[in-house]
Amino acid sequence: MSVSPWGASPRRGLRVGLALVLAFDATIAANALSHAEVGEDSIRAVPWLLALGGRPLVVWALAAVAYLAAFMFARARRPIASGLVALAVLGALVGALTALQAMVPRNFYVTGTAVTGWLVGELVEWARRRRGEPVASPGALPEAGAAGALAAMYLSAAVSKLTLTGAEWLSPVTLESLVLTQHSLSDQSLLASYMRLVATTPSLATALAGAALVMQLFAPVWLIGPRLRAAWGTLFLAFHLNVFLLTGIPYLEPFALVLLFSYPWPKLAARLRRQAPGGEVEAPERGPALALVAIPLALALLGLAARTAVPEPLRFVSGSLNAPAARSSRPAEAPLARFGPLAVGEPLADGWRLDALELRGEEVRFWIARQDQRLYIAVVPSVERARGVFARDGADAFHEQTKLPLEQFDAAGKRLMARLAEAAGSRPLSDALRAWVAAR
Repeated sequence: MSVSPWGASPRRGLRVGLALVLAFDATIAANALSHAEVGEDSIRAVPWLLALGGRPLVVWALAAVAYLAAFMFARARRPIASGLVALAVLGALVGALTALQAMVPRNFYVTGTAVTGWLVGELVEWARRRRGEPVASPGALPEAGAAGALAAMYLSAAVSKLTLTGAEWLSPVTLESLVLTQHSLSDQSLLASYMRLVATTPSLATALAGAALVMQLFAPVWLIGPRLRAAWGTLFLAFHLNVFLLTGIPYLEPFALVLLFSYPWPKLAARLRRQAPGGEVEAPERGPALALVAIPLALALLGLAARTAVPEPLRFVSGSLNAPAARSSRPAEAPLARFGPLAVGEPLADGWRLDALELRGEEVRFWIARQDQRLYIAVVPSVERARGVFARDGADAFHEQTKLPLEQFDAAGKRLMARLAEAAGSRPLSDALRAWVAAR
């Protein structure tokens, strides 16, 4: 069992924090479901889940049940029953959202994992009381269950990376592609400067990817003791903050839960009040102070060394890459001679020409070529925030992974998108693209 930074202090704060995160997720899911509709890609295996879409009265009634159950859970009123009800309602809301959108909203899984672990601990504690066995610190076992479940979640993420992509995860391509799909290179903000540094420095991208992998792989270290809990928890928080800065993915639930479970909040609050915390007096832990310094340093060194440690035949191509996030899996239709204002053979910039046109659903691939160099730029209509290096309002635009640095074809990509925008005129570019697809 893990050694808790909360010691013998009451776990009311942990219970309330879990309930708040659960209520937050129920709110987000209910709001999304209120506006969701059945689409072509919706999963129809469970019809009653689809029926929740676009029915705000039903959805918010379910959310109200989740709120009430979370409130009872926070107050420790029949905590096992109320926790199970809250978890079941959240599961129904998330399941309906998954079925309607045909996408897995994994951020909700973190809350479900932590609450499940807590409830397992509650059951063990209840069973011990039933057998007349002593329970040293009420709430310690539920906390251990939730913390163990969260650590297992991070470990699972590392294992899935290794089994699905292997050493490829350490390729700078992985992070560079994610970064470039979320930012525009024309942005001159401080955040954009950091993004450009990561996207144009393969060794840094590899170091960050390697550090994330090692941190997740050794997540059980988070359970060893209070000081290691705080140190490893700080690494988790730094990881999530960096992901948010680089990709815009917030991951609010794991951030909040790691923040809640990693630090001795009762002791910190007591120090602020200049009084001793509740519960029995504990001897100060003499944790491995050297390890607290060595672990973050070792992570950084492992990440920086990852690129040189990989044998030459297995090394990855560097450069600014931009894999399309919305890449279509549909087969290409017959090649086109023209799309909108652009015809095959048309010159673009810096010696590049339009070499071929390919249509995959609503995605148009513009193949550009110059001498023996060739790659495509995929353009997709978008009514949300446009993504990609060449994106414009109304269109996502991603370029193929390539050995070529971005600056060699940057002008050609910008010229291509400018021609599309000029031809769209006063129409939204997304509408113009869809009209040209329909008129092919």
